[in-house]
Amino acid sequence: KFPHGAFSSQTTQAVGAPATPTLVTFDTEEYKYLTHYTAGNGITFETAGRYNIQFSCQLTNNDANEQDFDIWLRKNGSDVAESNSQFSIPSKHAGVDGHAIAM
Repeated sequence: KFPHGAFSSQTTQAVGAPATPTLVTFDTEEYKYLTHYTAGNGITFETAGRYNIQFSCQLTNNDANEQDFDIWLRKNGSDVAESNSQFSIPSKHAGVDGHAIAM
C-alpha cells in the first residue's frame, strides 16, 4: 500500500487580509494510511516520496467587486515553487454571493 489520505471540512473558513497566508483547516479524516493531519501543522506524510496532492474547495465572495484568490501548497512552512493556483471569484449580484470551485 502507498501512503494516502482524504481530509475534509464542512466549516466556513474566512480569509485574512490580502497577501496574508491563511491555513486551510480540516475537521474530518475520511480515511488515512501513513498520513495524518494536525491542526496548525497540516498534513504529514510518514514516509518520504513523491505524492499526488489534489484539492477542491468552494470559494464565496460577498463583495460587490470580483475578487482574485490564490492557493499555494506549503511544505515545511514555505510556499512550494510553481504550486500557485489563481482564481477569480465573481462579485455578489442580485443579492446572491458569487461562487467558484477551486480544484
